[in-house]
Amino acid sequence: MMEGKADIYDYMKSFPKNFEVEFTDLIFHIPVDPELVIAELNSVGKQRETGNPYNQTYISVVETKDGFITRYKDY
Repeated sequence: MMEGKADIYDYMKSFPKNFEVEFTDLIFHIPVDPELVIAELNSVGKQRETGNPYNQTYISVVETKDGFITRYKDY
């Protein structure tokens, strides 16, 4: 589990070195609660070293409070 900006940064900083990915088909689902966003998106790409495909469908749930992300989950 990640907590805070430092954890997220450490996790994500190597992503561009290891993967070549394009994110497509972004759809936002805006619920009644203005501090909640649900998004669907696809990734199409490859792992740079092996050339293996990196194609996924994501569903992201993001909760905010006072303009800050308080919870972020990808499925």
